[in-house]
Amino acid sequence: SDIIQIDTAKYVRTPKANLYITKTPKTQFQIFENPKGTITAMTFYKNGKKIYVAEYYKNGQIICKFSVTDNGVRDGKCSCYNEDGFCSKTSYYKNNNIISDSTKYFENK
Repeated sequence: SDIIQIDTAKYVRTPKANLYITKTPKTQFQIFENPKGTITAMTFYKNGKKIYVAEYYKNGQIICKFSVTDNGVRDGKCSCYNEDGFCSKTSYYKNNNIISDSTKYFENK
């Protein structure tokens, strides 16, 4: 990235996120790490709009990832994983509500 900054926004989560900003095409990553340096969550912004969020287990494996609107509402595909990295389910959201028949569960073999 072109610029790295500490997030100074007011929110409860600690420690504060590092912001990774690129000048073109106006993208920004908000990375949350625990005190040991392990990433716990990531948010991706493009043109000032939040479009992607991911959370991680302590071992660094992704827990869930989902798309959101610019005001933080879940909208689109959501994928959840077991701690071993196996995709356990997928769902689709519209306006922060799960589409009732969209959830699919997967069996870890």
